[in-house]
Amino acid sequence: MERQKTTTGLQNVAEAFKEGLTAHAATLGGRNRAGLDMSITCFRRAITAAAGDDPHRGKYANSLGVALLDRYRLAEDIADLDEALDHLVIAYENAARNTLARARVLRNLSDALELRLALTGTPLSDAQRERLPTVESLRREKSRTPGLTALERLSAARDSGHAAVAKEGPAAGCPDLSYAVALLPLIVWGARDQVLEFLADYRGLASEAAASALSAGDATLAARVLEQGRAVVWEQDLTNRTPQEELLKRLVEQGSSPSASTGKSTHGKSTHGESHKESRKNRRERPGAAAVPTAPRLPSDIVTRMDRAFAGLTQLGPPTGASGPSLSASAKGDPRMDTDRWGVLWRGTPGVAELSDAVREWDSLSRTAQRGFPYISFLRPDYVRHIRPAASEGPVVYINVSPWRCDAVIVTRDAEHPAVVHLPDLTAADAEQQAQTYLAAMTTTDGEGREDTIREVLRWLWRTVASPVLDALAALPELPGAPEDTHVWWIPTGPLTTLPLHAATAADGYSVLDRVTSSYTPTVSALIRARKTRDTPVLGQRAGQRHLLVAPAAGHLPAAARTLAKLAVLLPRKQRTTLVGPEATWDEVRKALPQHAWTHIDCHAVQSLDEPLKSHLSLHDRPLTVADLAELPSGEADFALLAACTTAAGGSLVRDEWVSLAAALMYSEFQAVIGTLWPVPDGPTARIAQDIYAELIPLPAEGTTDRTTAKPPMRRRLVRWLRRLITSSGQESQEPASRRVDLNSRRSAHALRRALLSERARRPDHPSAWVSFVHYGV
Repeated sequence: MERQKTTTGLQNVAEAFKEGLTAHAATLGGRNRAGLDMSITCFRRAITAAAGDDPHRGKYANSLGVALLDRYRLAEDIADLDEALDHLVIAYENAARNTLARARVLRNLSDALELRLALTGTPLSDAQRERLPTVESLRREKSRTPGLTALERLSAARDSGHAAVAKEGPAAGCPDLSYAVALLPLIVWGARDQVLEFLADYRGLASEAAASALSAGDATLAARVLEQGRAVVWEQDLTNRTPQEELLKRLVEQGSSPSASTGKSTHGKSTHGESHKESRKNRRERPGAAAVPTAPRLPSDIVTRMDRAFAGLTQLGPPTGASGPSLSASAKGDPRMDTDRWGVLWRGTPGVAELSDAVREWDSLSRTAQRGFPYISFLRPDYVRHIRPAASEGPVVYINVSPWRCDAVIVTRDAEHPAVVHLPDLTAADAEQQAQTYLAAMTTTDGEGREDTIREVLRWLWRTVASPVLDALAALPELPGAPEDTHVWWIPTGPLTTLPLHAATAADGYSVLDRVTSSYTPTVSALIRARKTRDTPVLGQRAGQRHLLVAPAAGHLPAAARTLAKLAVLLPRKQRTTLVGPEATWDEVRKALPQHAWTHIDCHAVQSLDEPLKSHLSLHDRPLTVADLAELPSGEADFALLAACTTAAGGSLVRDEWVSLAAALMYSEFQAVIGTLWPVPDGPTARIAQDIYAELIPLPAEGTTDRTTAKPPMRRRLVRWLRRLITSSGQESQEPASRRVDLNSRRSAHALRRALLSERARRPDHPSAWVSFVHYGV
């Protein structure tokens, strides 16, 4: 008899709950008052009929809270919102951590509480405040709750960190902001077509986390979050690619047979399109990935397992909008409610940590994938193993700009922790203003006004950044005695990515150029990869060294023609390929780039501040974009000089992503790239390029030059020479070369420094002619 009563009671509860779900699903996205009233009545009946120890009471309370919340959004009766909060708190207290039920009710309670707190005209009573959790605690828990979307967790972590900073100071935000940075790999694991748009909404996150870490006294953590939270697009293996594809490629290379569910056949052929596969053919077979043959083998099912773990971590799907669930969501079942089996109760007791396995699996597989692909930031980099080695040839200096504090974080070869130089005269607001001033001077003004503005920006850079950093570097015991022998790699953040730190100048004219050799790198991992590429010999590479010369508009740019003529003197014909005028097409240039050790491109370039992936080099037939360069296959790439405007400038909204033409080449395994931050004049560009090549390529001994290059063409013969050059462009000479030059870019940064010093001496009153030239890489 007792069993029959229990069974009847369970059936009554299940029936009421099912009716409530049916009524709610028919409310047309929460906009049908009669349906909402019916669902609320049914859910209340289910709660009343349930026994006090019913393990599903939290499920019923959550559903009633959601229905009341929807009715509040429709009728704006505050009593509905307060009652919704009461039931959602009950559901919250009954949901075990690390369960899908907890993630679901946490989202609902957080949304309802934020709605209630926004009603400033009707504040919460003291009793309600005592009963309800704080918004800050809910945000922090949301960020650490698997089951919610990665974007939702990231937003919650950042908001929680900002709230802590506003309440207690920058140090208080460190746990949440650094955790937000750690969530970035989850964001880029899935589809990444709009990654840059998403990152624009979270710009400055890594710098804020680093500033909080520095305020908390943890300089090592500051360096780690700066490394993990910047250049995310590049560090996840370039634009429009996903880590899944790289893992699959490794599996194919080592002979495994990935599952068809991962997007590859058992023969390793991509289902993403032949063109994409061809563009990445042999991508990791050259020295930057020289470790490929000896790298740890990956489990053959790693991609499938990571996909499964990722799905488990984000299985609730995106949250509903402010107006409630959409019509399509209602048709499929409201994700805010537990609609499984329509409320049937005998599926088992909730409370099992069904998400814990997904968390553990993702962490374990991430560590495995990190060993196979250290350049993909699945996990936060370790300072000693992943960051400090970048300082083996000179200090690496992060310049962190945040709203709360600005600092230089200096990584050196031997120190266990980075050194910190506080920059009290540098503020985020001033940096932004100076960046905008510099941009306006370089793009919209001319004459003395432009030169005066640039000089003021250079002095500001010296006073606020360069001088204190160089003084700190001079005190480091591991640096060589002669300052000019020091090579510094700068990693600026935020607005400073658009400014020429390497040319910062004191009021008396003394400059960074006079003190050290400067290079830039988006991240230390990019620098380390470039060095591995440089230091790993490839069989036959030296024998095949060639220099690609590209000049689509040489006939209209006399200075570009003079540079080509200079290179014709320095290089034997058999070591150069020349694509001039109509020969400099998109297909020809893109095909030739990976087949040449060195590349010189002299043309117009266009920067897109809002869509940096569309910034491009203007070739004869069509633009060669950042996205095109990012998809270059591997080859013999060593050094590139981009004698064009704004080739090293990134987007205005994603500055820390370093999305530029120069960075695209560096991430396509060029070891060193010289580019420009902003527009540069034709004449100084040619002189600087010629000075660089004169430093890197020895002049031919007398009597050993090719007959065709024995005499540099004089001005009167320039047109005739160009005509011959165009006619034979792209064709290899059949004449035997009488000599061979070693194309070695190891001293390209020093060569640029000397070239800039020479141009400064020639035109001391025109800094706009030379300050924009920058060196990336080794």
